[in-house]
Amino acid sequence: MKKLLFALVSLGLFAACSGPRAVTNHDGSSLPVMLLFDAGWEQIDRENPNHVDQRQSIENYYKENLLESFKNAGYEAVLIDNLNEASNPDIWVIEVKITNYNPGSKAARMLVGFGAGAAVLDTYVRVGKSGDWKWMKDYSYGTSGNWQKTIVKSNKVLLKDLETSLAALVRQ
Repeated sequence: MKKLLFALVSLGLFAACSGPRAVTNHDGSSLPVMLLFDAGWEQIDRENPNHVDQRQSIENYYKENLLESFKNAGYEAVLIDNLNEASNPDIWVIEVKITNYNPGSKAARMLVGFGAGAAVLDTYVRVGKSGDWKWMKDYSYGTSGNWQKTIVKSNKVLLKDLETSLAALVRQ
């Protein structure tokens, strides 16, 4: 019984430690990053209050989850509103832009299932310093659950990708 309990606790600790980790500076200190988020407002009909409310909800949740995810991974992260705030040439800027969002159909998700009516979120991410973009990638995620899941998944995968790609850029 004690061995089983020890194995379960060990497995839980291993799982807790396996999340994305921040890239560090050459001296091992936390890497400061600036996060710029673009909700893709130009893609929606601003005359439609439902579209505006939906995009505002996505923007608010995405910004909150993006910052929280980076800080939890160990980055020294701050949100910025535009590239003019990223004037320090020593700090990496990570820009995330929504390129497409389809809320899907809740009715189809409930009645049909099997991925029908899935919400889909596409983003474009670029990383650089002072507007000199060194790394770019497109992401696309869908969920048959609520739309927040696409954002959480997107941020987790982005952080995992940055473990290698940003680390290579920092070491240059």
